[in-house]
Amino acid sequence: MIEVMWLIIATVAAAFIGCLIGAAFLRTFYVIVPPNKALVRIGGQTRVVRNSGTLVIPILHQTKTVSLEAFSVPFHIGDVITGDMLRLSMEGSILVQVEQTDAAVRVASTAFTDSDESLRVSTARAVDTLIIDAVRTSCVRYPYVELVTYRQVVSNDIHELVEDEFSRLGLRVLSMSISQIVQTGTWEIE
Repeated sequence: MIEVMWLIIATVAAAFIGCLIGAAFLRTFYVIVPPNKALVRIGGQTRVVRNSGTLVIPILHQTKTVSLEAFSVPFHIGDVITGDMLRLSMEGSILVQVEQTDAAVRVASTAFTDSDESLRVSTARAVDTLIIDAVRTSCVRYPYVELVTYRQVVSNDIHELVEDEFSRLGLRVLSMSISQIVQTGTWEIE
């Protein structure tokens, strides 16, 4: 009878210790992803996790975190030529967000690094290149007066020009606005 009691106590103690070890394991290796972020777990099978959690074992997995919040990237472009050969500078901002699909999150996680600030800086560089080309392409279509009068039409035109390129980066352009257009001279052949 005493042997059975010791066997029961040993079994309960082993189960309790097993539960503690299991809880410590989960607490250490289970990562919960907040609603405004996505986690890309790389290793074995690549997995995108949003609004839940996943088991991450450092020896087997690497992780990249991507912000799913929209953010504004300002731009300033000088030396733009209009359809009537005037030189101007343009300021504005573009509101972007990582698309909510697994494929887009994977692309964004490889195109940009882990921290949100780094995502903004990398995106700003990509935006600069794409926006400069789009602004110059769009502005040459319109005379200066139309650019100033119909800013939203020009913004929509630029938005359409960059939309596909941003999609390739895993980003969605939510909106674009032009805040300032300043004539800086006339275009001259040098």
